[in-house]
Order: sequence, then structure tokens, then C-alpha cells
Amino acid sequence: QPGASERQLTDEEIAALPRDERRTKYIEGFSCNRYVYGQPGFIRFEPRGVGYFGHQEDDVKFKWWVRDDKYCTQYPSQIDPYCVDFPKRDMVNERDKIQTWLRKGCN
Repeated sequence: QPGASERQLTDEEIAALPRDERRTKYIEGFSCNRYVYGQPGFIRFEPRGVGYFGHQEDDVKFKWWVRDDKYCTQYPSQIDPYCVDFPKRDMVNERDKIQTWLRKGCN
């Protein structure tokens, strides 16, 4: 229904999704603090492939996605996306491994 909030999937429902969709769900909602141009800042991954990278005074909206076992980001200043290969198989503790990997870009 229009205007209805999207129902949150349970952990079991997420685990049953195809691999790329499951990994997307593990990234959605992830955020952390990091320094941006020498100032305290953040990076935040929102649903539908929208992300924000910035600090208190300014932020940049970027696109992100997981497709064909690749995690990609694309900022407005980039002509081509930046992509990293994910394993082409299911992983044990996948949510934790992906979020630990994302945290490496945080302070």
C-alpha cells in the first residue's frame, strides 16, 4: 500500500534470500564514524543503494550495490564504480564478516 512502511525482514528471512540480496540486507543500515578531510565524520549505508559520506557541515550522497558477488560504490565524482569481489560462496557468520570488513574503513 502506498505510504505503508516496509516490513522488516527477520534474520531467518534474510538468511533465506539469494546471496546478493542477503548481503545487501547485511549492509543496509550500517554506519560508522570516520574522519573526513580531517574532521569527525561518518559513512552511512541506507536502503535502496543510497549512502552518505560526510561530516557535520556537508555530506555527499553516493550509490552502492551488491551484484554478482561484487560490492560496489560510486560517488558523483567517479566515472566508473569502485568494486570489490566478495567470495562466490556462502560464508559462515556472513553478516559479522561483512560488517567487520566495512568497519575497516572507520576510525
